[in-house]
Amino acid sequence: MATYYQRVRAHLMRFHQYPTSANGQRGVVKLSFTLGRGGQVLSSRLGGSSGVAVLDAQAMAMVRQAQPFPPVPSEITYATIPINVGVAFGN
Repeated sequence: MATYYQRVRAHLMRFHQYPTSANGQRGVVKLSFTLGRGGQVLSSRLGGSSGVAVLDAQAMAMVRQAQPFPPVPSEITYATIPINVGVAFGN
């Protein structure tokens, strides 16, 4: 499970970019999303705001852009996979 989580995080971070409209502000956004076995996002939400709306929006956009995520390996038998990840901006 830890290896799959690392693959999902690495895939998500390929879509990380600092929004120019954030004007140098910093923050960490906590994302919570659920993946289906094929790597599709079933649900997503902010698990914790950075306090900067444009950073929060960029983090949510990353989840949409990253679809589909890597499929769940057969050795993991869960029907859905909850993912919680922090995304740092400007740090």
